[in-house]
Amino acid sequence: MSYHDHKQSGRHCCEGITAPYCPPPLCENPANRMPVDDCCVCGASANAPMHKAARWPKPVKPCPPPHYSGVVCGGVPVKPHKPHCESVLLQKIVCCEKRRIPNLCTRITLEGLPPCACKPYMLESVYQSGAQPWWTPLENHCPDTRNHICVSIPVCCVVCDGEGKRYHTSAVVETEVSYRSAGHPGEHWRNSLFIVPCIRMLGGDCCSDTAEFCIQVEIFLEIYLLRHEPCTVQKPEPVCEELPLYPMPPCRQCGCGNTDPRSRHHHW
Repeated sequence: MSYHDHKQSGRHCCEGITAPYCPPPLCENPANRMPVDDCCVCGASANAPMHKAARWPKPVKPCPPPHYSGVVCGGVPVKPHKPHCESVLLQKIVCCEKRRIPNLCTRITLEGLPPCACKPYMLESVYQSGAQPWWTPLENHCPDTRNHICVSIPVCCVVCDGEGKRYHTSAVVETEVSYRSAGHPGEHWRNSLFIVPCIRMLGGDCCSDTAEFCIQVEIFLEIYLLRHEPCTVQKPEPVCEELPLYPMPPCRQCGCGNTDPRSRHHHW
């Protein structure tokens, strides 16, 4: 069978023919040719979007050139540890008032006077002791918003008996004062009172046959209204050693020679 006897009726017109030459398949009309992207020669579907297809293998992007800023970076800084804090209970001063009583006539009774002391007794001095004074509230019938209290102040007394022997005894001086409460009245139950007294004797009946004396004293009081509140105390951090701004000059004594050749011109 020759080439001219073969009927060119389709794409597979050369099937079953043993011939030295097979003509290429007929192409369709150029007007009906489909786009290059939808060509079926590559085996892809006509509806598959080719702009989303990725090339394989993917191209390797080149590394950016190294950038040197001139700053030498050290190691990674260590995150400082959070300091350990402790909570303590402190007294907060809500308010403070000072009261001065220039001349108070009062009667005191000496305590701790030995029975061997001879009469008459001479009272030499009266001053406050280290004990904390105590107080009791008083009723106030006047339209006053201040708090009235009776303060009992422990004092120390120096007494000389009829034979000239001195004895140290104790007594209590009472006085009435008032103070103003700060804050809301419903919060007063949380406050506490702290009184700092100062007292000295001005005169009076300093000689008596008994342990009772009627004297005149001057009193100065500091009245503090306190409230207990928690407070956080931070432990002090260790003080770092200060470094010099410039390097220390080399020692010029024997055994500590200077190895810098530039400093030889400045050596006298």
